[in-house]
Amino acid sequence: MSLSEKNIIAPPASGILRCEYLVIGSGAGGSLSADYLSRKGKDVLIVEEGPFAKLENDDCRVANAFPKIWRNGGAIPVVGNTKFLFAEGRCVGGSTMINASLISTLPEEIIEEWKNEYMIDAFEPNMIAEYQNRIKTALDVRVLDDTGNQVSRLFKEGAFRSGYKGFDVPCSARFENGTLVKNNMQETFLKSAAKRGVRILPNCRIEKILLKNKKAYGVSARYQSPSGTVQKITIQCDAIFVCAGAIQSPLLLRRSGLKHNIGDSILFHPTLRVVAEFNEELNAYAYPMPSFQIKEFAPEISMGASISMPDFIAGGLALNWDANRECIKNFKKMAIFYVAVRGSSKGSVRNLPFRGSSYLVRYSVGESDLKNVSFGYAKLCKVLFSAGAKKIYPALRGVPSIAKESDAARYANELLPLSMLNLISLHSFSSCPMGEDRTQCAVDSFGKVYGMENIYVNDASMLPNAPGVNPQGPLMAIALRNLEKNFGI
Repeated sequence: MSLSEKNIIAPPASGILRCEYLVIGSGAGGSLSADYLSRKGKDVLIVEEGPFAKLENDDCRVANAFPKIWRNGGAIPVVGNTKFLFAEGRCVGGSTMINASLISTLPEEIIEEWKNEYMIDAFEPNMIAEYQNRIKTALDVRVLDDTGNQVSRLFKEGAFRSGYKGFDVPCSARFENGTLVKNNMQETFLKSAAKRGVRILPNCRIEKILLKNKKAYGVSARYQSPSGTVQKITIQCDAIFVCAGAIQSPLLLRRSGLKHNIGDSILFHPTLRVVAEFNEELNAYAYPMPSFQIKEFAPEISMGASISMPDFIAGGLALNWDANRECIKNFKKMAIFYVAVRGSSKGSVRNLPFRGSSYLVRYSVGESDLKNVSFGYAKLCKVLFSAGAKKIYPALRGVPSIAKESDAARYANELLPLSMLNLISLHSFSSCPMGEDRTQCAVDSFGKVYGMENIYVNDASMLPNAPGVNPQGPLMAIALRNLEKNFGI
């Protein structure tokens, strides 16, 4: 059993709530924080801007999910030098309700890089590895058997024929009666936290953290009831955990007057997708996202297969729709693949001076990012043609399709024109980087906001830069480390 209505609260008529610890956001970092604090006997309230998505009502299925549980319907525009969209969850459980539940391990070289560049205390590879193992145990992480998935088979064959190494990334999920069940936050940390009395308030947007003498004493917020009425509320608390994601966390802190190194360094994993058509029927839509990733060029470049629902395949063809519209009839023979790069160009997030929750995300793809995207695209096409692809439809404006490897091979040494790119990302981080180097960090080595006594950031915002792997596992490991340092084991 996962969460139910009995775990969800609404504010009282007075509009005043009280708790010891307020956790803002219910994704991976927020859920873990609430669960940990409740184990320490604390009175915890979780506030979530989005709705309570009911798994049993299919709120998380593709047809229903975009308008209900994805922020901005799944398309957050990123303003920069090329077309770029970001997507994240906005519901109880956060992005764990929509992601593939792949739990990667943070490479030792990245741990060492972060420790040295950002002067992070107590950040040794063996220590982080221990925390990562604890998170994997808690989430029942395993390598799933997808031998029946034709997409996985072909992708692995293409990698082998190309001489590229890769592996199946472990997944926080399990099969029950032939159905994939993800161990998302509703199934894990939120459920256990609720059993210990943690309250969850959805449909509530925190407007501002209330500050006095370097301490937070509460927040002002707006709650929207199921009927649509809006109520202004105040939540009084002793400490705050900001876990709203790499965009919303810095926006909230900045609205509250906290701006030092906050929202100035957001990073992504810029991702270019392609649709590949094969001679045989794959029926990719009948299987979960394949977990095999090519790591030949890691950590800077990763390649993999994506969720290939017919809706997504149509979206992959839509960029050059006039030329590709007839091809959608072959969707059973198609699957979506991607190349994702470890972004290095720092962007920014800012509130806009308009009514409501308007904001602006800026990120321009730098030369090293563009070089890696171009190189990765060429190598991904090599893998797919080696796997038997008949035709590839890239997310490149003006390139409806390519029919042979040589059509893409030149980009191993040349840069794709920025005007052609249509990039996406599901991973964002680094907008409130952690560490003791105050010239570039917003929070200390354990997530406490500099200059404040009781405000902590415990989500992807604090990751110093792009990890180059699926971030949920590393984020949760570091979040657990921070909790134990600040509040005892």
